[in-house]
Amino acid sequence: PSVPLHAVFAQIGLQLGIDAQRMQAAAGGQPFVAPSGLLCRLHSEPHGATWRVYPEALLPLAGAELGGEDVVRLLAIQDLMLTEHGLRLGLANEGMLSLRPLLYADGVDQVATQLDQVQALGRAILFALLDDAPAAHAEKATQ
Repeated sequence: PSVPLHAVFAQIGLQLGIDAQRMQAAAGGQPFVAPSGLLCRLHSEPHGATWRVYPEALLPLAGAELGGEDVVRLLAIQDLMLTEHGLRLGLANEGMLSLRPLLYADGVDQVATQLDQVQALGRAILFALLDDAPAAHAEKATQ
């Protein structure tokens, strides 16, 4: 590509308000803490004269931690993310749940928008899986 990857990531960082040093590490594949507080990673690949980039939010919950009704809840959320938002809820290489767009973004602005989206929805997913789960389990136990 004629545009250096670090320049693309620097532009994304400007859109997100993330400092250049953190974005340079992100260009090297390192996860970073996004404005929402979630760990995120940007994936890139050469595409003609430029780069294609998509964000991934790493949710602090391992798939192995879920069982029983949590799995049913996870599958319902996974279906919603796919059909309503065009996002893949799956497992990252580290075994953590991850949320990412199915398609690469068209330009730096859209990468930033997608990152905002996966952060917001990632936090909602965590709330649905973690905060609602204890109440649901406690309610079942008292019946």
